[in-house]
Amino acid sequence: MVREKLSILLISPDESDRERMERSLGDEFVIHGAATLSRGIEAMVAETPDCVVVDFLRPGEDRRAALRKLVKYDTAVVVVVDRADDTAGAEALQAGATDYVTRDHLGGQALRHAVLVATGRRAFDDCNRALLRAIPGLIVRVHRDGALLDCVSSEIGTSYSFSGKFLPTNIRDVLSAAAAEAAMANVERALDQGGVQHFEYELESGGTTQSFESRITACGRDQVVAIAWDVTELKRLERNVRGAQRMETVGRLAAGVAHDFNNVLTAVATFIELIKRAMRSGEPVDEDLRQILLAVERGARLTRQLLAFSRRQAQNLQVVDLNRVIADLLDMVQPTLGEHIQLVVKSDRGLGSIEADLAQIEQIVVNLAVNARDAMPDGGTLTIETANIDIAAGRDSDSSAVIPPGSYVVLLARDTGVGMDRELQSRIFEPFFTTKPRGQGTGLGLSTVYGIVRQSRGFVRVDSEPGRGSSFEIYLPRVDKQATGRRPRHQLPESVLGTETILLVEDSAPLRTGLRRLLLLHGYCVIEAEDGSEALAIAMGRDEPIHLMLADVIVPYMNVRVLTHDLTARWPGMRTLYISGYTDSTIAHHGVLQHGVAFLQKPFSPDMLLRKIRRLLDS
Repeated sequence: MVREKLSILLISPDESDRERMERSLGDEFVIHGAATLSRGIEAMVAETPDCVVVDFLRPGEDRRAALRKLVKYDTAVVVVVDRADDTAGAEALQAGATDYVTRDHLGGQALRHAVLVATGRRAFDDCNRALLRAIPGLIVRVHRDGALLDCVSSEIGTSYSFSGKFLPTNIRDVLSAAAAEAAMANVERALDQGGVQHFEYELESGGTTQSFESRITACGRDQVVAIAWDVTELKRLERNVRGAQRMETVGRLAAGVAHDFNNVLTAVATFIELIKRAMRSGEPVDEDLRQILLAVERGARLTRQLLAFSRRQAQNLQVVDLNRVIADLLDMVQPTLGEHIQLVVKSDRGLGSIEADLAQIEQIVVNLAVNARDAMPDGGTLTIETANIDIAAGRDSDSSAVIPPGSYVVLLARDTGVGMDRELQSRIFEPFFTTKPRGQGTGLGLSTVYGIVRQSRGFVRVDSEPGRGSSFEIYLPRVDKQATGRRPRHQLPESVLGTETILLVEDSAPLRTGLRRLLLLHGYCVIEAEDGSEALAIAMGRDEPIHLMLADVIVPYMNVRVLTHDLTARWPGMRTLYISGYTDSTIAHHGVLQHGVAFLQKPFSPDMLLRKIRRLLDS
């Protein structure tokens, strides 16, 4: 392929000098000539040369003004200056010239060399500019102290005054205080540690918030190059995708809940019909009643699992020794695993304490054991370990983004089972997602574990490969407190009967009727009300004392805490037992999850309620 000749425009008022320059360049260039600057600019517009050689023969001419006219056409410019004029070459370069040669070298190879270098440099610069323009963002050079040295504009730079006549002097003039602090921290890391540092920040512009990502890398001892680009639209699309994923999860959740609760309701309806028929024929109904209670317990268990997954289950926090929890559960876990699975426990004797709900921690251990059992149908080994760990600077993992710095107690459950691929690992914590055959698993075991851990301010790591088993690491915040780690051993009352007066405040008519009958059957005097204002009016109209108020946390027309305050002001010895089917966030909003407040989460058994009431009245 024949290379096209470069086009050179010679601007000089001296025709003999133009001829000398043309001879020096040779025949490998296409040469055009002009005697004046104005004629030269006309030729530039018409011919678009690759390089302009301009001869400032007249010392009195405004060279800077002339060069500014030439360089704005974005063409390589070589200036001819007198050798005796020491400042002319420097001034030419400062004004935008690509290079310069002295007049005494016009007859040799200096001019040809300068033209070739200038055109090559211009082509290289044009390529770089095109590349930089193609980068969707802003490129800026920053000093260690935050000073902005120079930048390449883009639409982002234009929006934030990084181009044109105004250039901010410091990164703190552009970013918010928080974003500037994060940026300078990344500048320091890039200079001190090397590598590419990444951070995200937001800027306010025209009443809207724009999101940006940035990459920073060192380009000297005290300077970095930063690239920033607008990711506002990308963030919006990500939110839409997450929203669609959440809707898919909600749909799967709703289908799973409907399936399980429909089974419960169908079982209850079936056994009620069997009881009705048995009563007409005089047959015993004990077994049918027992099946109804079992169905109710299954429904209650499903509710607890769903609340744990959504991290809204009411928690009874206490300081727990994880080693003791595991030791207390061994008698139950080993039979659950079966004889074909070996259980190995490795406990850290210096293990710290955690603050959590003891029942939920037990549920984590049992669910992990059951999950391991199902992953080893042909037998294997389940290893349960505990350890202390201190994380200083966060930790990346495959299953969770980053574990923040802090002190943790770690529960490790490692099996030698079938393992999981990456796709399966990405879904194991979804509710009702299971790889088991239909009818052999609800898909709530690991989602319950995840929900409890996150509600307890902890984190989960998963490490697994097909055929090489799975490892679940549970990180729970370590606390500097003494723990018992065991369930409290309350001395149960010998009898749940009583003669005291109980104020029952419950807006659900069927439940209120059932609780009233239950309390009456056990000897109590019951006053019932369906809302707070009715309860207050009835209570204030009595002369006899009320010994205990059994109230739902949320009742119409009055905050239950206000009702409690008004009644205890009249009867200081009155006990209060709150009940609710709402989640912990709703209950906490009404102020009843404080330390020392008696509370029962629905659903509860009649025996549980009666013993709780008796214990409160006898305390």
